[in-house]
Amino acid sequence: MFLANLPPTLQFLLLAVGGAIVGAMINWAIYAWPYTLKNPISPWMKKHSSAAARTANDRIPIVGWWFMRCDFTVYGKGFWIRPMLIEIVWAIGLPWFYFWQMGGGLLGGVLPAPLPATWNMWAETWFFGHTILIALMFIATFIDFDERTIPDLITIPGTIIALCFAAFFPWFRLPEVLPNLAGQTAESIHFFSAWTLPQWHHTTGGLLGAVAIFGIWIVALLPKFCTMRYGLFKGIKFMIASIIRPKRKNACELRTETRGPFGFSVLLLGLGIVGSLVIIAAKMMLPPLNWDSLFGALFGLAFGGGMVWAIRIVARFALNREAMG
Repeated sequence: MFLANLPPTLQFLLLAVGGAIVGAMINWAIYAWPYTLKNPISPWMKKHSSAAARTANDRIPIVGWWFMRCDFTVYGKGFWIRPMLIEIVWAIGLPWFYFWQMGGGLLGGVLPAPLPATWNMWAETWFFGHTILIALMFIATFIDFDERTIPDLITIPGTIIALCFAAFFPWFRLPEVLPNLAGQTAESIHFFSAWTLPQWHHTTGGLLGAVAIFGIWIVALLPKFCTMRYGLFKGIKFMIASIIRPKRKNACELRTETRGPFGFSVLLLGLGIVGSLVIIAAKMMLPPLNWDSLFGALFGLAFGGGMVWAIRIVARFALNREAMG
């Protein structure tokens, strides 16, 4: 509740400056994270060999792009307009978003009555969590505009951050306003809203389901080759082989080093093991309310990811080409 204890004017100034800085970080990621179309436009990247030398003025959010506009012969006419607008939007939008959240924006502008003592904590948690989400969506959107891809650097950390928020801040879930005798109250929704939350996810079966969801997500992310041209079982065999990349059985004079697993695959498998152990520990150690929140987030991961993969599989067979990335 750091910001809530400050005067409104100081809140606005800090958030405006912070928004401009976040916008600058977003611009850096937009040009540094693409798979193929990396472009050293950001003043925080190593400059193009033909661009003018970087100065301290270039690194000032918003106005720095005005100083850099002379590099249009290298980066293209008007290259500086989009990143400048992104930083302006964040400098204006972040203060507005904060005051909207604190004013009960997620509740339709209607604050609970009486106002809970924990309201500032709730609202600021929503603000910081949703700010991270929107920042990642900005990066993903503009990279998608530029090269038609969304890097794993966005989706994987974003998912892990969301699961952490769900586990440690159960009030981070979206709220709903409910009437009561004293006026109205706000409660967090759950994965079974608007019905009574069942308790089966507190059983061993619920824990196994949570670990299975996380494991399937990891498997879906692994780089792999999949074809059913030679039948289902051979297709599965080829897919597994493409993940682990076993050592070739035949000798080859040109091969100077053995073929091992992808580094990214090893990283994902490590994440899968550690994440599964953390989920088990969370079930054993966290309060029931926190487990409700974490399981709901995993349930949402299964539903959202499953829907995308269902569209991908159906479109793959219908169009005979890769769909949904």
